[in-house]
Amino acid sequence: MGKKRILVVDDDNDILFLIAHSIKRLSPDLEVSTAKDGASALEMLKTHPFELVLTDHMMPEVTGVMLAIYIRQHYPQTRVMLMTAYETSRLTADPSVPPLDAIIPKPFQIRDLLNTAQTLLADVPAPVSVEPGALPPAAVAALQTLWEDANVDVVLLSNADGRPLRAIGDADTGVLKRLASFVADNFLAVTELSSLLGDHSASFQSSYHQGSSFNIYAHQIDGTYLLAVVFAANRKPGPIWVYTRKTAEALAGILRAPL
Repeated sequence: MGKKRILVVDDDNDILFLIAHSIKRLSPDLEVSTAKDGASALEMLKTHPFELVLTDHMMPEVTGVMLAIYIRQHYPQTRVMLMTAYETSRLTADPSVPPLDAIIPKPFQIRDLLNTAQTLLADVPAPVSVEPGALPPAAVAALQTLWEDANVDVVLLSNADGRPLRAIGDADTGVLKRLASFVADNFLAVTELSSLLGDHSASFQSSYHQGSSFNIYAHQIDGTYLLAVVFAANRKPGPIWVYTRKTAEALAGILRAPL
């Protein structure tokens, strides 16, 4: 199981250090990153998903509210905590402020902040982690881009034997393992069926499963990896399949390169 990732954002170095250091002590399963201002945090968010973002409100150029707007648009499953000296009622009544998971009034007690963070993280499934060195950063970025551009529920990359390598989206580890196993077993079953029918050289590149609530697309990559996406049944499948196929082609080139 992978570590849950937390981003702490504050332009006050002392507060930034205090919060980050305190959160790290909560659990070894937490990976804490810091950003000294909103602009830096925005760049980090564009390349790395986080389970929780804890940000100061008033910062130059890019405020905490601006970060929250970006997160809600691109990472709707990410929890957002806003630290502010403003009255909570003013923020919640402001239509320009997106939904926040928690508002921490300043000045605050660090134990209250940590308790709130633990509560928000308690129901967040940790991502399936990648074995050290198993995937290059470009591959992870391609999966993240697919999830954002296709706007699907889950993107999953696994080995051909059904072992998950990296997942992006809202699903717990048990579901992801079963999904990876299902996709791998499906490709194997179709190949074996073709062999029984006399076609011993068949190589199936993709599969599609349509359900009442969700659909699953899967694409084979060089016989070594499987890329799967899960999306709502009421979505138009055409554009999602185009994004998936293009990502599979990009991953084939990335994953062939030496690590």
